[in-house]
Amino acid sequence: ARSGPLTVMNTHLEYSSAAQRALQVQRILDIHRENADLACADLSGQPVAGLYQSRPRTPRTVLCGDFNFDAGSCEHLSLQRGQGEQALCDVYALVHGPGARPPTFGVYDRTYVKQPIACDHILASGDVAGLTRQVGVDGKTQYSDHQPVYAEWEGL
Repeated sequence: ARSGPLTVMNTHLEYSSAAQRALQVQRILDIHRENADLACADLSGQPVAGLYQSRPRTPRTVLCGDFNFDAGSCEHLSLQRGQGEQALCDVYALVHGPGARPPTFGVYDRTYVKQPIACDHILASGDVAGLTRQVGVDGKTQYSDHQPVYAEWEGL
């Protein structure tokens, strides 16, 4: 990003097993914490060149994708536990409040769901979430069984 290194994580969690999703959520949180810990560690020394070149580490993170759970689920709340700048925050709720969300799955194709649901989310660490200017769902696109979700950040 123009403002410095930014970690972007994209995911597609399991849809048929809540137990497996819970493990995937925990692993995402572990990876996010490990990345933040590495960013704070003193890793001075010679950088490795070529294919295995080291990359800048940062706790500044955007996490997005098909989570296969809605905003009120325990998995969604688990992703947002913690406090401070490294805690993940749902940017849709930050911009639009806690109300109902536009559906992101099953809008045009009801093969897998009886009612459209909002299971695609964007979360960001506190230092990034606070810069969120706009978040939305493209409800018109029919190129996928999911609707695109987008976010714009100020000064990122």
